Amino acid sequence: MNAGGGDGDDHPGAPAGAGSAARRNPWPTVKDVLVTVVADAALLAVYVLAPLTPSVDRHLTLRSIGALLLFAGLVVWQVRAVSRAPRPELRAGAAVGLLAAAYLLGWAAVYVLHSAAEPAAFTERLNRVDALYFTVTVFATVGFGDIVPLTPTARAVVTLQMLLNLLLIGAVLRLVVDTARQRRRSLDRG
Repeated sequence: MNAGGGDGDDHPGAPAGAGSAARRNPWPTVKDVLVTVVADAALLAVYVLAPLTPSVDRHLTLRSIGALLLFAGLVVWQVRAVSRAPRPELRAGAAVGLLAAAYLLGWAAVYVLHSAAEPAAFTERLNRVDALYFTVTVFATVGFGDIVPLTPTARAVVTLQMLLNLLLIGAVLRLVVDTARQRRRSLDRG
């Protein structure tokens, strides 16, 4: 702990050079890990507890677009947090953990809703666990084959997820990592 009573991170009111302890010790603190675990647990709780029943109007496409826009906003928020973090590498790791959980749980929710709205869309009706399992197999490009999209709409949605998987892995992950690197260089210079 520094003389200012903080945890060694640079922040307003901290003594000059207070972030040097953070640069010497790149390992996450219990607090850093706990915040990420709690945030991911909260997302999982929302997924498990949220009412996922299709409405009569069945605007799954609009809901999916809305979810993607929310995810894009979450990406922007996390990148900004990394760009201002006193320990950007740790903040980037937390951001990746949060973004991955939000992304996968969002797709699982889409599949639960789609399966409920159109029971013949997949080889079996998907509950929350099945939908999360399917989402992760598509994300990991494993494709076990026990759950398969059958209708053109379901196949289009799964194809969209596959394309966005590439975008998430390629662009979003790179954006977070590059932002952390730029922030580290900025902290090291000044």
